[in-house]
Amino acid sequence: DFFYIVKRNKKQSLLFGAIDFILIAVLISDVVFLYNNIANPISLFMLILTLAMSAFYSFMRPYVYLMIFTFDLKFIQIIKNAAAFTILGIKRNLVGFGISLLIVILNAGLIVLPLVTPVGLLLPFVFTFALLDFIGVYVAYPNIIKYMMDEKDAKAIIERKYYDSDEIGDEPTEDCDTLSEKE
Repeated sequence: DFFYIVKRNKKQSLLFGAIDFILIAVLISDVVFLYNNIANPISLFMLILTLAMSAFYSFMRPYVYLMIFTFDLKFIQIIKNAAAFTILGIKRNLVGFGISLLIVILNAGLIVLPLVTPVGLLLPFVFTFALLDFIGVYVAYPNIIKYMMDEKDAKAIIERKYYDSDEIGDEPTEDCDTLSEKE
C-alpha cells in the first residue's frame, strides 16, 4: 500500500517538494536580509511580516504532506485546505510550535555546553529533525480527521476499530468489535 501511494502521488510530491525548497530558501534569505538591514520602521515591519509568513508556512507544511499521501486531491485544493486547516487549528499549531521551540533551545544548549558538545552536535542528525516532524504530524492529523474524513471513518480511526481489508467503509465485523472490546 505504501509504495502504491508513493507512486500515485509522485508528481504532487515532487512539485510541492520543489516549491517547498524554494519558498524556505526565499523566506530564510528575506529574514536574514531584513534583520541585517533594520534601519527604519518599514524594515522592522517587513521583518515582522516575513516572520509571520514563515510561521504560517511552517504550520501549513505538515497538512500539505499528510493530504498529499492520504487523499486524492488536486494540488491547488491541497494548498487551500492546508491554509484553512492552519487557521482552524491555530491553538494546536501554537502549542506544537512552543514544544518545537523548546526542543530547538534544548538542542542549542547542548551544543554550547562544553561537556556534552558531541551529543549536541549529533542530536539534530539522529533525533531532533525526526521529533520536530513528528510533532508537526501530531498537531496536524486530528484536524485532518475532523474536517476531511466522513464521520464513520473518523470514528473508526479514533476508536481504533479494525476492519477487514475488503470491508473498509462498512460496519465492523463482530470479530473486530470483540477485538476492540478486549483492548
